[in-house]
Amino acid sequence: MSEKNILALSFKPLGDTPKVYTDPVMIEPNSSNRWDVDTESTDGDENKKRGNWSNQFDFILSCLGYAVGLGNLWRFPFLCFKNGGAVFLIPYAICLLLIGMPIFVLELYLGQFSSSGPLTVWRFSPMFTGVGIGMMVASSLVGIYYNIVMAWALYYLFASFTSKLPWQDCGDWSSDTCITKLPDISGCNTTLQEVAYPNGTCYNANGTLLGVYNDTLLKQYNITRSSAAEEYFFNTVLQVGSGLETFSDLTGISWQLSLCLLLAWIIDFFCLFRSVKSSGKVVYFTAIFPYVVLIILLIRGALLSGSLNGVEWYIAKADLSKLRTPEVWLDAITQIFFSLSASFGGLHALSSYNKFHNNCLRDAIIVSLGNCLTSFFAGFVVFSYVGYMAELQGVDIDEVAKGGPSLAFVIWPSAVATIPVSPLWSILLFFMLITLGLDSQFTLLETIFTGLLDAYPKIRKHKVWVHLAVCLVLFGLGLPMCTKGGLYLLDYVDSAINGWPMVILGLTELIAVAWVYGAYPRYKVIFLRAIEDMKVMLGDSLLLKITAPWWTLCWILIAPVLLGVVTVVSWILYKPNPSYFGEVLQWLVRFAIVGPIIIYPVLYGIYCLIVRPKDKTFIRPQRDWGPSLVKHRRLVTYDPNFVTDPYHEEMGLTTRNGKETPSGNVNVGYVY
Repeated sequence: MSEKNILALSFKPLGDTPKVYTDPVMIEPNSSNRWDVDTESTDGDENKKRGNWSNQFDFILSCLGYAVGLGNLWRFPFLCFKNGGAVFLIPYAICLLLIGMPIFVLELYLGQFSSSGPLTVWRFSPMFTGVGIGMMVASSLVGIYYNIVMAWALYYLFASFTSKLPWQDCGDWSSDTCITKLPDISGCNTTLQEVAYPNGTCYNANGTLLGVYNDTLLKQYNITRSSAAEEYFFNTVLQVGSGLETFSDLTGISWQLSLCLLLAWIIDFFCLFRSVKSSGKVVYFTAIFPYVVLIILLIRGALLSGSLNGVEWYIAKADLSKLRTPEVWLDAITQIFFSLSASFGGLHALSSYNKFHNNCLRDAIIVSLGNCLTSFFAGFVVFSYVGYMAELQGVDIDEVAKGGPSLAFVIWPSAVATIPVSPLWSILLFFMLITLGLDSQFTLLETIFTGLLDAYPKIRKHKVWVHLAVCLVLFGLGLPMCTKGGLYLLDYVDSAINGWPMVILGLTELIAVAWVYGAYPRYKVIFLRAIEDMKVMLGDSLLLKITAPWWTLCWILIAPVLLGVVTVVSWILYKPNPSYFGEVLQWLVRFAIVGPIIIYPVLYGIYCLIVRPKDKTFIRPQRDWGPSLVKHRRLVTYDPNFVTDPYHEEMGLTTRNGKETPSGNVNVGYVY
């Protein structure tokens, strides 16, 4: 390429006056305009085109809000109750140290080091791009049903602005087995022509149901009385049908829920239309407010009768025999993935907006520990109300303790309905649930946005329209969950995602970084390029020096082996869905997540063999892998083949560690 052409490429218009940059080395990738100046912008961003977090606290709060979600509130406490109480903390802590935290650190490092989201971060080994596609699919599916839960919470929030909560008593919307319609009575008075039925119920002479005179007979006939809150949730809010066996069961859409769902997506759009610049400010409220409300709810719950019994069931009754069952360990690992949001691509997306020298290792430790402590703390709040409801209903705690949506939309509404000034407590509760879910939803959507904008940088200048298009598409895909079969559909999708598919994504990611990216003939296996990359970012960090051997051991050996074992055991213990429709749907979801791991490298490999047989980037790093800015790429000195300025190379020169040589016939892969 001639000198004239080189200088032509170094022109870039700024406003009305073009400016000539005479140093063609000072350029930057990953933008809609490929040739950009390697300098900080006037607003303090290192990466002018992608942007950066306004400050470090924005990032930490966003990560914490992403990790701390509804699962911390309704899944973790129930798993503790199910798996031996405090004993569950043992496998949970072990899995956190051996699997959860190492993957959390790994994903933050990858995103920050390369300034790339989940689709383009795999330039260190493009054959693993299918993992990023699987992460995008998983985040999209979770984002769809997460906003459905937000729609439920919005419905309850609006319904709470009243003098008397609608689920406080059984209304016209309830069935005959609703508890206030089926009260306990002392017996049937035959002198008043009351009739005692064999199932334990009593009717008057006019055929009107009076109540239950014998609860034992009622249970023998498999008749279960339900609370007003339970019937309100299933019959009024969700209008649940009998099941989901065919597509015809996805009918009877609720216009109230649909409007709430639309509102949820409108909130998402306006909070994210400026990407991390806007969401980074919203999280100051949405990440902190739930903690304030949880503390208030804990104080109020501790004053209720029976609350100590609930807390005792949660933490004090330890069953060590549970540690011998594989299901407990599977639950612990699954919860770690779900709670830390590992392998969903969100951590890559969030950290990709960090400045290059941000201490992501410190942030990872703070957020992962903070998330798990939040789960533990939320259990005290939850079970204080579970114990209260058990005493109020005169039943054992295990008859009240339920995980999933029933906890947030049945048990808690039942509890607040019995407390003085119940509408105020209900408003506080559901507003907390909304803010708790919004943080996670923001990052799920940011994962999609970042992946698309990084993969197709030309659309970055239209990112507001991209955000709008994504929100509209996902809103449309979520509408079937507003039908009578919507709850079953949500449950099928949730169960399919939060299991071995996410474990396989995490396992493949570890293999890619530790054994493919880090295992070159010139280096010993114990040498891990990921650690060297982190040294470039963090410099002389004492924390990295202390923990580097641990991350190396976990990434190379411990975590992959454990995840491999978990995957095999999950397949052995697999139980098919009793619904044929549900089973087929769940396998389609699993294939959509895991399938790209196999399909992408096969198709990409065939393409390389036919079109570019000499291309070595199929497994090895591409020349533009690494820091986004050239000034940071110059810090990578441990690899003699690392290309300091791959964009300069396209002009006819190769720059390796600052040494400029003629490139000749450029091979776009590393040479070893």
